[in-house]
Amino acid sequence: MATAGGDERAGGAQRSSERLLAVADSALAFGQATRDYPAILDVVAERVCAALGELALVCVVDPDGKVSASAVAGRQATAVAELREAFAANLDTREFGVVSAVLRADAPLLAATVDPGQVVAQLGARGAEIMARVGVRGFVSVPLRAQGGALGVLVVFRCDPEGERFDSGDVAFAQTIADHAAGAIANAQLLASMQTEAAMGRRVSEEAKTFVALVETSTDLIGMASLDGRILYLNAAGRQLLGLGDTDVRKLMLSDFLTEPGLARANVARDRGAVQGEGVLRHFVTGEMIPTRLSTFVARSSDGEPLCYATIQTDLRETKALQQRLLHAQRLEAIGQLAGGVAHDFNNLLTIILSYGALAARTLPTGSEAKDHLAQIDLAGQRAASLTRQLLAFSRKQVVAPKVLDLNEVVADLDRMVRRTLPGNIEIRTDLDPELALVRADQGQIEQVILNLVVNARDAMPNGGTLTLTTANAGPPTGAADGGATVTLTVRDTGLGFDEATRRRIFEPFFTTKPLGSGTGLGLATVLNIVERSGGMVSADSRPGGGATFRVTLPRADGDTGRARPVEVGASSRPLGGAESILIVEDDAQVRELFSGVLRSSGYKVTDVSNPEAALASSARSDVNLLVTDVVLPQMSGRQLANRLSSERRGLRVLYVSGYGEETLGPHGVLDAGMELLRKPATPEMLLQSVRRVLDRSAA
Repeated sequence: MATAGGDERAGGAQRSSERLLAVADSALAFGQATRDYPAILDVVAERVCAALGELALVCVVDPDGKVSASAVAGRQATAVAELREAFAANLDTREFGVVSAVLRADAPLLAATVDPGQVVAQLGARGAEIMARVGVRGFVSVPLRAQGGALGVLVVFRCDPEGERFDSGDVAFAQTIADHAAGAIANAQLLASMQTEAAMGRRVSEEAKTFVALVETSTDLIGMASLDGRILYLNAAGRQLLGLGDTDVRKLMLSDFLTEPGLARANVARDRGAVQGEGVLRHFVTGEMIPTRLSTFVARSSDGEPLCYATIQTDLRETKALQQRLLHAQRLEAIGQLAGGVAHDFNNLLTIILSYGALAARTLPTGSEAKDHLAQIDLAGQRAASLTRQLLAFSRKQVVAPKVLDLNEVVADLDRMVRRTLPGNIEIRTDLDPELALVRADQGQIEQVILNLVVNARDAMPNGGTLTLTTANAGPPTGAADGGATVTLTVRDTGLGFDEATRRRIFEPFFTTKPLGSGTGLGLATVLNIVERSGGMVSADSRPGGGATFRVTLPRADGDTGRARPVEVGASSRPLGGAESILIVEDDAQVRELFSGVLRSSGYKVTDVSNPEAALASSARSDVNLLVTDVVLPQMSGRQLANRLSSERRGLRVLYVSGYGEETLGPHGVLDAGMELLRKPATPEMLLQSVRRVLDRSAA
């Protein structure tokens, strides 16, 4: 059974990718249809219907409130035909509530659910007459905004009573497509007017003045050039796009903005009469190459003689950026799938390497060469484990179990590990607020954030320095969406620092300033990902040679009005051994042998088996206080085994162990509230702490 949280996150990521692609594809489709005014309305209706609902209506409204043009698309032929007939009759928008209400307010309208009794109130008499027969269950209506006002309305309906309801995300998505569509519709209107004006030659008439005003307010580049390449006219958007300012464009040539392929395309337009596609314009000041969607044609006189070039070009930088972000998201998804696939086996191997290395190091005297070698093995293993966690966290496949935390305790518990990762020439200081409020987050991920920032600081101080970790209570951060109080964790170093250009990119995935082979570029990207998933923010401040400061801001836990108890850094922990009876179920022989040996050496009575059938048989012969089981096992899952044993043994405690990511663990039900999960790679100390915590909670 999949967890709701896991399904929602996976579904949300897939829906975001699909909608990003839909917006990019729709923008290109609208640009391609710009020259044909009726066609652009049909394209808009079809795109919206396919992406968002079962029936879509696009209508353009004249100043008198009458529908001047419309298009309908949908899966119900009868409803499509009736709507087309109604809007073809120069319908007054007051007769159709979802159109008139949006035009009056110039704002979106959402009706997530509409029952039959509300149809007239929501849609108006004429709309209700049509839609009652369709069986509409909900709708979203958004304005088509262009040239500073609403030129029409886009409406999408859902009719399936069992289907999903519209929500605010659907409204935002519909408005995004509507904005692209409105620009394309305005451009189509503009192009039709431009061709008419060029053919008739009435440049001095009142209609020409209106046309020029429309051209000047267009968001697309619109220009004209003589057949020998001299610029005759460029609208305001074109001058801004090309960085011309107040420059007299009539002194410029096409060659000032077009590359060789662009000039060749102009010749093709002269020979063929028109050309469409994608092109490139050169910024007049910076030389930046700007990708555009273009429609260029030759304006002709009434007797067919060519007069000049005319072109409409749309800046495609935003669309190209959307496409690149989509490709980037798909690449990260592929990395996440790869990480999730190898995480279990890799984490088993790391558990064995790190644990036996730690056990061997205990037997060696301090300062011995062999112990130093084992420390290097441990460091490499920790880096490998960190990389696996980073990949899982960044791809959002890492197991996340938020709970109320005291950051002071997290920092204090990590203090020994942090000091072990730092060379002797780096001094570590802590300044922990004794009255620090609590936060709600996943402890493992917050530990990962701290370790990533500490390692980043260590690498920035190759010649030594000071690393300071500070916690404090704070108010809402600048730019935060809500006004709640927060808790801050600051990691400050005295290292090399970085410049402003690096600061702007430092949280980008795969961006690194380290030499090839010395960094993955995922550390700080993972920090940002984790903090944002926890509802917080992270910022960086630095200058070359002046060290760096990273500040993590997390919201206080809901309902937290008190203070966390003071924590003494380096305080000793309670004994981790015991005498209880423990049953270990682990199909990896080396991990099973390791866990059994660690627990026996700490006084526990241990029985270890490799599969659920052996576990059931062993449990029937002896008393068991604690079941330590891998999640994914042959024959049945660890959760199923725990349920079987718990039904036979009242009070049995369970500790789950796994190296899999969230996608695999979710269906096994071990991410539910109250479940204890030890994540691999697990060291002997982590195993003993988890076992003792579960048993002590049972006793309490």
